[in-house]
Amino acid sequence: RFSEQTSAKDTAATKTSDQALDELWIKTDWSRAVFFTAGKQHVKWGSGRLWNPTDFTAAQSKDPFDLFDRRLGQTMVKIHVPDEKRAFNYYAIAQVGDARRNDDIGGALRGEFAFLGRGELALSLAARRGEAERLGVDVSSAIGPLDAFVEAAASKRETRTFYKGKIDTAAGAAPTGFKDEKKTFLQVNTGVNETWKYSDDDNVTLGAEYFDNGLGYAERSLAFYSLVTGQSRPLYVGRRYAGAYVTLPSPGAWNDTSFYLNALKNLADKTAQARLATTWTFYKQATLEVFVSRCFGDYGELCFRVPESYQLLAQNPMLPPEQKQSLAALPSRRTMAQAGAGFSMSF
Repeated sequence: RFSEQTSAKDTAATKTSDQALDELWIKTDWSRAVFFTAGKQHVKWGSGRLWNPTDFTAAQSKDPFDLFDRRLGQTMVKIHVPDEKRAFNYYAIAQVGDARRNDDIGGALRGEFAFLGRGELALSLAARRGEAERLGVDVSSAIGPLDAFVEAAASKRETRTFYKGKIDTAAGAAPTGFKDEKKTFLQVNTGVNETWKYSDDDNVTLGAEYFDNGLGYAERSLAFYSLVTGQSRPLYVGRRYAGAYVTLPSPGAWNDTSFYLNALKNLADKTAQARLATTWTFYKQATLEVFVSRCFGDYGELCFRVPESYQLLAQNPMLPPEQKQSLAALPSRRTMAQAGAGFSMSF
């Protein structure tokens, strides 16, 4: 896979290109009843478009603001047992990527069950040495003209560092880090969407989601600190989020062009970001995307800057060297607006 993008977020435009093997797998079956897939492959669990707390097999979360979904396939062995009569599916996955020993291999199970002819219930669990144990429930169904879902994940034995206390920038005092492996954390994402046909061949989809993140922080200073020190993932650092989106694929005679509008808000630090993007597919798997975005709020996750007083934290001798470097290198001014273009071609 080859991609190139140009971004105007910095003083000078930057260009990057990379090549990576996205998928390479072999597939076989036993009596057309059990299907085996081994190698680099994509497995996406969960109903949410903006947040997916039950996507246990993903190495990293999808960023809905990315020009392209840059996540590569993961090396795993997948066993799929379908029950076509009842529209059920059962999966067992061995995650062998990055495993150096047998006990480094992660395991995940999932069952998908259709109900009432209009909905689906999915139950999943995952475990791996050195990582949290996770259990997921995902329910999606049609409610009148709307498609609705609830996606929830519970985790225990979290290995990450959490923070408590206050930040005293004048004294260079940082929050206190601690572990909480006995507590069970709950993440719940709910959403609805509806697709309207406005002509025989065209439609538009509107959707909204609300994410209650038990692993996040309600206080802006702690959330911000956990983010810049790498203990929390982007879009999973705040305690609560809200988002909405509009997709307009191939409107009218523009069969090769689509438009997307995403808007997210971190309700904890009160920052938000909106992005309008358009894609143009002009030769088989070759796609050009252009976007503009704008952030709102003082400072926080979605309108990123570090107050100048935070630079004093980098002088704290108790902080690890890598955290000092991270704090010292962060920008003190917001990038209010961004624009960029990207090109992607799949082979």
